[in-house]
Amino acid sequence: MKFETRLISPLEKVFPDEDLKASCYDRTTALIDEYVSFQLAVKAMELTHNLKIEINSEIKDRVEIGHVGLVPSNMPNYRDHDGYLLRTTPGLYPDPILPGNKIHAVHEQWNSFWVYVNTKGLEKGKYEIGLDVVHENKTVSTEVFTLDLLNVEMADHGLKRTEWFYFDCIADQHNVEMLSEEHFKLIENYIENYVEHEINMILTPLFSPALEMHVGGDRPTVQLVRIMKDSGVYAFDFKLLDRFMTMCLEKGMKYFEMTHLFSQWGAEYAPKIYADVDGVETKIFGWHTRADSDDYKEFLKAFLKSLQEFLQEKGWEELCHFHISDEPNTSNIEHYSVARNIIKEIGFNAPVFDALSDYDFYERGLVDVPVASTEHIPKFIENNVENLWAYYCCCEYKEGLSNRFMNMPGLRTRVIGLQLYKAGVKGFLHWGYNHWYGHKCLNMDINPYLNTDADRGFPSGDAFLVYPGKNGPVSSIRLKLLQQAFQDIAACVALEKLAGREEVEAIIDEAMPIDFMHYPHDDQWLLSVREKINLAISNYMVKDGSKSVLR
Repeated sequence: MKFETRLISPLEKVFPDEDLKASCYDRTTALIDEYVSFQLAVKAMELTHNLKIEINSEIKDRVEIGHVGLVPSNMPNYRDHDGYLLRTTPGLYPDPILPGNKIHAVHEQWNSFWVYVNTKGLEKGKYEIGLDVVHENKTVSTEVFTLDLLNVEMADHGLKRTEWFYFDCIADQHNVEMLSEEHFKLIENYIENYVEHEINMILTPLFSPALEMHVGGDRPTVQLVRIMKDSGVYAFDFKLLDRFMTMCLEKGMKYFEMTHLFSQWGAEYAPKIYADVDGVETKIFGWHTRADSDDYKEFLKAFLKSLQEFLQEKGWEELCHFHISDEPNTSNIEHYSVARNIIKEIGFNAPVFDALSDYDFYERGLVDVPVASTEHIPKFIENNVENLWAYYCCCEYKEGLSNRFMNMPGLRTRVIGLQLYKAGVKGFLHWGYNHWYGHKCLNMDINPYLNTDADRGFPSGDAFLVYPGKNGPVSSIRLKLLQQAFQDIAACVALEKLAGREEVEAIIDEAMPIDFMHYPHDDQWLLSVREKINLAISNYMVKDGSKSVLR
């Protein structure tokens, strides 16, 4: 029985119905504490059951391997795409990294195994990772990857990054009661994955997120703050919020973004909020509540004062950011302005940040930290906006803009790291770490392994980066690509501290000056940039006893 094998870069996507054109990628440099990814592609000439990969390495305990599974995409892209895609037809796309080292290989189809190396705490040096392809207890092929671990630790990337995290989707997919002990354990498992992949800020549901719904729509209730109202007086219980934030900090989370205080796309309504009113559980606010109603303003005044006192007591106030409304536009800027003024009049001065595209919101002082779409961010950059963040969603798919759709080249997803560094932004936001509901939450009973486009709502890959597993998340190759993107930023930061920003940008721009729309569409370019940055860092190292230090 004959087999073909090849080590390939993490930027590649392996489809079973096309020949593998990827060149060999059998070595890389890395910084200590970095997570390193690469792939082993395998093709059997005959139908082969129980083909498995065995790891042979002195760092075997640091190496994880999973099989890249295939999932269907009925809507891989919008009709008016820019052509910089791997394919545009519906079909099976490689995405989930399924646990296990064994597959049943269909004849003459390429398969991929994802290899993931944790270098935390390792000493510098060259490590060989042997991968034996085994069938019926016989090694039929062997590939060896060389990891050259440089004598410098990975720096912090320095950005704030959030991928919106949905409690309700986890509860539904795992069939557990909201905020039960089982739910909290699952949330903990997801948070471990979240933090490991360079995400350091988390959406925190003070009350049910006013996100991804039509006006009048609903999604499951999740509320970390218990609210009581007796004889017209509010009281608040923050025990669940305390539990969640404490757990996050213990797992390495650094920042919290509190759920939006007003409805999405314009701040016209209050979010859904439940309270114990004179002993009866009651929905006190929601679509029936205008944002500027006296009742809601009275609630916000009491709530935000109590919340601020709680955060100050815990020493967490500086870790928290607040939202008014997601993705407002000029057609509803007056509603947003009213909502923002309500918060100001209350005297609540925590930083406000929101995803938006129109510069007018910042110019009018309505948002402290603008989160500009990568399509519209040039105007913010031209005006030297401080504390600028970036985001993209389903709309950023033209003119080469980076995104995470399943049919996009891995380079197009990972390049966001170099782009964010070059632009000097302070943070990055995306709406979908695990949104396993359909478009506008009209269908909340979907299987994300079968329905990857939110019921034809968004191109496959927009709504989530992880899949539900047995006791926690199953990562995707897109999650890994974004992890690498932010590790790229961290490497740039490390070199900047040594050599200055000008030298880093010279390496990035050597082939051509890059921005959010312009960069070489060449995998080797990005891989080469990262290697050059690593080697430049290494060249600035000097010995100080047994420990290398930065010059």
